[in-house]
Amino acid sequence: MKFKRHSSPINGRNANVAHMSVNVAPNLISGRLRVFSFVPHLRCGGTENQLIKLTEHCDPNRFDRWFGFLDSAAIEQDNEAVSRWPLKAYPISTFLSPSAVRQVFRLARDLRKIRPHVLHSYNFYANVFSIPAARLAGVPCIVASIRDMGVYMTPMQKRVHRSVCRLADRVAVNAEAIKTWLAESGYPAEKIRVIRNGVEIPEHADTDSRAELRAELGIPISASVAIMTARLNPKKGVEDLLVAAVKVLGEMPNAWFVIVGDVVLQSREKERAYSERLNTLALELGISERVLFTGYRRDVAALLKMADVSVLPSWSEGLPNAVLEAMAAGVPVVSTRVGGVPELIDDGVTGVLVDPHDVAGLGRALIRVMSDRALAKRISSAARERASVDFSFDRVVGVTEALYREVLADQTVNRRRSLSSLLLS
Repeated sequence: MKFKRHSSPINGRNANVAHMSVNVAPNLISGRLRVFSFVPHLRCGGTENQLIKLTEHCDPNRFDRWFGFLDSAAIEQDNEAVSRWPLKAYPISTFLSPSAVRQVFRLARDLRKIRPHVLHSYNFYANVFSIPAARLAGVPCIVASIRDMGVYMTPMQKRVHRSVCRLADRVAVNAEAIKTWLAESGYPAEKIRVIRNGVEIPEHADTDSRAELRAELGIPISASVAIMTARLNPKKGVEDLLVAAVKVLGEMPNAWFVIVGDVVLQSREKERAYSERLNTLALELGISERVLFTGYRRDVAALLKMADVSVLPSWSEGLPNAVLEAMAAGVPVVSTRVGGVPELIDDGVTGVLVDPHDVAGLGRALIRVMSDRALAKRISSAARERASVDFSFDRVVGVTEALYREVLADQTVNRRRSLSSLLLS
């Protein structure tokens, strides 16, 4: 078993770790937790960003970590937060192949050698792949994370996901709305725990950097700028924003719209087609000169600071990082009332909410916030305060560790041992 490493802080300890049994009385585990995190890839996205930030805030004196991926390219990505720990890929093309079954057993055997206390997987593909392997390996604490409302999933995928998650000890979600939806869909409510996202609080905007960024993007310093930050796909409501922009520009001719993020779909062909569709729509609406698609940017925090309002017109969300990051940056938010967004925004107090697909309402809300400086200042100040108090990453780390230890304290000494020994010895 070979894991790729990049100056791992746990070098020299693996020999001892590999021989430690997970079948000691888990309620006596009070020291370092060995956690194996499994995620499909590390492409820019809310779940991936949360995992990376969570890793950055974990105390290395309290955690040993391993990372598994379905995408081998993830190991080559230069991300210091995860690359300093052992990494390994288990690439598959489809779940319905003999190679996928072999990879599941390969992961199970690796887990038997590593003996983590916890396997924590994230979203559908990682859950379906890694949870059965962890069960076979006898990992004492298995946590499945579900961080959206499953709008991209087929009915069959939803049934498979529900069945696999029954093998997990807990299902972690990032919004009460997701917990409610899962319970209504047949998930055991007593196994679901809500761990909301965390966010870092940046410094207040620098006037000089604001001017520099606007100059770089070709936006006048006097313009009113609405920014959208997201992995772009149809559920994000970009088309609704473009239509609403027509109304905004009719009343505020100095408005600009900056849309930040890559198009992320199932294939490169679909991504190209959707990108062309968005650009064509902007041209047809006659607003292309005031709409800027930047693609992926690493400086989202800085871009937020040069904007007057952040907008999320999505019609399906879990607990969107885009809203949290704007709140933390002190940028007023206009968002659709979907998923966990109302758990972040108190309408009229920490932001403004509209119904999904209400294009006219979205336009009115943007005009209201962009034209009323007193309102914008009041809601952005309240939002920043809420983000700093209720959504720190230290809180996320603490609640996550408490969940792991809660499960470990419930296990019996010989749980899962006989099945894993029979299949993997």
